[in-house]
Amino acid sequence: MSLVVRLLLVVVGLLALDGGMSAAERHVSPRAVRPAGASALEQPTDVSVVRFKPDVVLHWRHSGRGVTAFEVERAVDGGPFVRTGTVTREARTFRDRTSASGHAYLYRVRAVTLGAASAYSTEILVSVTPGRRPAASSRKSS
Repeated sequence: MSLVVRLLLVVVGLLALDGGMSAAERHVSPRAVRPAGASALEQPTDVSVVRFKPDVVLHWRHSGRGVTAFEVERAVDGGPFVRTGTVTREARTFRDRTSASGHAYLYRVRAVTLGAASAYSTEILVSVTPGRRPAASSRKSS
């Protein structure tokens, strides 16, 4: 028996198992499907920034429930977000050792676990000016 015939028999067999449900009843949105054992992760909150020459240090709050790690992303001078680092589930700070004077950095943090990620935290904008404490402000992540 050819592969095409076998596949056709499998498809016909699956259609016979629908139990007479309508197309609307059989439809499941991919967004509604969650892997077994996975739960919605809470997003990190109260993200703040402290500048320690020459590094920018982020701090956030999170219960740690269900989290494997935290991912930190950064956009430089209005560019796209790029993952800057990942820290363990116990960590609540991240030190960006690559920050430099004369740039504006936008940071965001999210909790991750195998196969799932939380929403991003509030974004934190940091303008690093030579010889001055950086200006930091926050805004909702889009």
